[in-house]
Amino acid sequence: MKLALISDIHGNAVAFNAVLDQLAHQQIDQLICLGDAVATGPQPAECVELLRQNQIPTIMGNADAWLLDPQRNPEASEFHRFIEEIDLWCQEQLNDAALTFIEQFPTTLEYPLSTNHTLLAYHGSPRSFNEGVRPDTPAETLHELLPESYITIMAGGHIHQPFLRRYLDLMILNPGSVGLGYQHERETKKPANIGWAEYAVLEIGPDLPDDPGNLKIEFHRVPYSVEVLGKVARSSSMPGAERWLEGWA
Repeated sequence: MKLALISDIHGNAVAFNAVLDQLAHQQIDQLICLGDAVATGPQPAECVELLRQNQIPTIMGNADAWLLDPQRNPEASEFHRFIEEIDLWCQEQLNDAALTFIEQFPTTLEYPLSTNHTLLAYHGSPRSFNEGVRPDTPAETLHELLPESYITIMAGGHIHQPFLRRYLDLMILNPGSVGLGYQHERETKKPANIGWAEYAVLEIGPDLPDDPGNLKIEFHRVPYSVEVLGKVARSSSMPGAERWLEGWA
């Protein structure tokens, strides 16, 4: 069995389509989205439609939940007020059917991969879509998040950083971000968005009684056109499109 994991599309259907085009050649049995699929980008309605057309199970992310009940933060920084303006615009682009579709996203999802492997999918952590599990999350915090013993793989998004970590008998991974992938510049150490979409593929081989670890995990990057994304953003009515595009290297 081959399972693909994507996350944090953030209203970037240009990047989303690039991933879907590549996955179409990989004989994927199931694709799961780990949340934050719609907000903070110029193509919110298009991303909802791609999720729906491709019947992709999608986890509720913090940005998805905000679209359902927008609450401005009176103490937000200038940057976060800028993001709120974009997200309010994103909500306005969604019809009632799209908002109902988002409302049905679960906060977690258990997905059986084989007799020996079950995946627990979430956005930030198993207990909150606002809490990020990171490569350096302390062991004591991870211990608080431990699921039932039959879970062998945990996968979430939220931090836009791909990683794979082993903790006790668990594999914990993050596939990175489809629509807002980034890297830190060597000289300035500042983050910059980059023109690639990130995702992960899990391949589970036949169950063997003496080898329950028959598991392969791959991380992928697929390039997409930032020029096309720029044209899409500028032709939309998204507020602050030029500033939003400045985030790309």
